[in-house]
Amino acid sequence: FVQSIEGRIVRKKYQLKTIIRKTNKADFKSWLTLKIKRLIPDTSLNLNVTFILIVLLVLSQLIAQNPTRGDSLLFEMSKQSLSLPSRLHQITGESRTL
Repeated sequence: FVQSIEGRIVRKKYQLKTIIRKTNKADFKSWLTLKIKRLIPDTSLNLNVTFILIVLLVLSQLIAQNPTRGDSLLFEMSKQSLSLPSRLHQITGESRTL
């Protein structure tokens, strides 16, 4: 069970890393250009997209500058995205923190 959960966390981490790598500065610049020219109407959904693009851009810069720290952050994000207890003590009988 623990190996299954750890496998899910690692798969999620690599999925996040792939999304971050595929998002580049050109995507962000294109989005901002369209927003500035008012070709995209102002809605709360568009603000969410802008925020997500900014976060992805910052994460990609973090991974490029410090890969170890970026991997640690992505691992923690992946772990938090799964709904799991912080300790699997009840299931495995051992006090193992994921």
